[in-house]
Amino acid sequence: MVVIFSADRELTALTEGAVQSPWKVESWEDPGVGREALARPNIKLVIVDDAAVQEEARGWLLDRIRRLVPQALLIYVANAHSAAEERRARAYAAQFYTAKPLDRDRIQRVIESFVRAASARDLEIAQDKPARRAR
Repeated sequence: MVVIFSADRELTALTEGAVQSPWKVESWEDPGVGREALARPNIKLVIVDDAAVQEEARGWLLDRIRRLVPQALLIYVANAHSAAEERRARAYAAQFYTAKPLDRDRIQRVIESFVRAASARDLEIAQDKPARRAR
């Protein structure tokens, strides 16, 4: 599952277009309401668009993501680039940071590659489980 915190319809549409079945996309405009989505066990990718998050709540949201879904890959989209915002995103282990205006092709390729990476990781874990049981 992919969880996106964004009010940006273009970013949400790009995400939905990049994610194929059986993966699902859940989009939340309000991170306060959407935080319950982070309790689900099958989240593989989280996308945070900071335009949807009040500045004082950004660190809180990133902390919640890392505490509740530490295995999830994280993409951080800044409404406008700032060194401080990028440092914050990197401090919470965002694997990809970008700023608006978005390069549509690039962000779509990044989302697609993150979905493939998470799928491959899941497959590797699933294949490793029988080997661990046999020990």
